[in-house]
Formats: sequence, C-alpha cells, structure tokens
Amino acid sequence: MSTTTTSAGVFRHIQQNWRKLIQFASWAFATSAAFVAPPPVDISAGDDKAAVKFATLAIAFVVGLLLVPLRRFHSAKYTTRWAVLAVVCFAAGAASLLGYSSNRTRYTVDMAGTQVVIADRSHLTELGKDYVQRFPFVTEEEIVARTGGKPEWVWNEDAIHQNAFRMNLLYVAAVVSFAAAIIFLMQVWELSGVKKSAARVTRA
Repeated sequence: MSTTTTSAGVFRHIQQNWRKLIQFASWAFATSAAFVAPPPVDISAGDDKAAVKFATLAIAFVVGLLLVPLRRFHSAKYTTRWAVLAVVCFAAGAASLLGYSSNRTRYTVDMAGTQVVIADRSHLTELGKDYVQRFPFVTEEEIVARTGGKPEWVWNEDAIHQNAFRMNLLYVAAVVSFAAAIIFLMQVWELSGVKKSAARVTRA
C-alpha cells in the first residue's frame, strides 16, 4: 500500500469521525488543560479564546492521526514503547508549560482579574517613553490601569502581539502534549490489562 493511499485513508477516517474526535478532544483538552492556566488576553487583538479553540481542534487532529497506529500496534508487546511515548510527550508538555509560565510571568499584568499581555520597556512607544521618564518608578500594573486597559498606547503593538503569539503557541504545545501523553497512558493501561489477562490464561 502506497504512502499516498494510506494518508488518504487516514484523512478520510478523520473526516468521517470528526464529531466523535471533537468530543474526545474536548475531554482530552479539559483533562490536559487542568495542568495549564488559560492563555492571557491580547486586548488589542480580536478573539481572546482563539488559542483555546485551536488547541481543541489540534487535539482532535492529533487523535485522528493516532487512531491508526493505536489500533495497529494494540498489542501487549508494544506496551513499553507506548509508555516511552507517554513519557516523551509528558516531558514535552512540561517543557512547554515551563516556557509558557515564564513568559506569562514576564509579559502579563493583572487587570480586574484578567491577565493582559504587555511588552518589556525596550519596546515602549513615544508616549510610553515619556511617561516612564516622568514616573520612573511606576509599575507595569499601574501603567495598564492608568491607560484604561490600553497597553498598546505604552508598548509597541507588534511586540505585544509577538508575546501573545509566543504564549499561545506554548500553551497549545503544552495542552496537546499533555493530551497525547494521556492517550498513550490509556493505551498502556489497556495493554497492561491485556498482558495480565494473557498471563493468567497461561498459568491456568
């Protein structure tokens, strides 16, 4: 069977089972998202939930791609390999989460309970530079509050968008990696049960 035919079959399967994949992805997202705080808000951008929506769709797509290998290699002899994949995905999720948390701490401020994306002081606008010169000890939280939630007045808008994009990317990577780890762990748990059942039959 050619690679093209196999790929076509996988994508056809994803298309036919898209609703079920979305439902499972929503569950996997809800489970994996428990490890990751929601992405901060880029006020000057449009949809502040774009990263969450994209993460759910990405998980659905990943689940669809994994359906074939999960079924094909559903044997107790592959348990260790699935466990290794689970560990790798969990490590990737942890690394992404670490980067995401670091960026979230550095480039966000709280405004009425919402984490708002900002930039650092090397990307101040002319208005921002003038304001910081007059009030050198002002904090980022105070700046955002005094601008009425308009960080783009003080920081370069492109820098704000870049920080938001980086955090959204790390957020999606963390959530998808954790979701994949959960899926692989479920496979390991099921195959471990199969292995135990086979061992009992052998002893009998």
